[in-house]
Amino acid sequence: MSQSVKFSVSFLPETIRLYQCSVLVYDNVCRMLRLDDIMCQTIVEDEVTLYYYVKDTTVNSNIHTILSKWMVRDPRIYHIINIHEDHPGLDHIGIISYLSTLFSSNHIPILYVNTYSYNLIFVAEEWLEKTKSILEKIVY
Repeated sequence: MSQSVKFSVSFLPETIRLYQCSVLVYDNVCRMLRLDDIMCQTIVEDEVTLYYYVKDTTVNSNIHTILSKWMVRDPRIYHIINIHEDHPGLDHIGIISYLSTLFSSNHIPILYVNTYSYNLIFVAEEWLEKTKSILEKIVY
């Protein structure tokens, strides 16, 4: 990674769970979901991956129970780390490679989602403390 690219991180207060299903199942189930409970979703061919916020409300817990009946659920809870780059946009080269290599060499699995304004890494709760320790050494 170029020395000129610098970044900082922030840990979002929310956590998420991951669900996977077909487009048909998602079309039927999505009527039950509130948009503000969905962090994001990806659709590739017939697979939908849903990144769903975990909240401490009865309604949210009930939805997680319902989703688990219709969708494949990853049992882990993921923490959200936002990577803040020195220049926003989509033109950075090497930051994903750098972070992936760093976490991989420490045996930490990550999920990475990039939007125009956000570079998000999802880390399972079991890896959170080790992840924080690594990031403290490399960010400004």
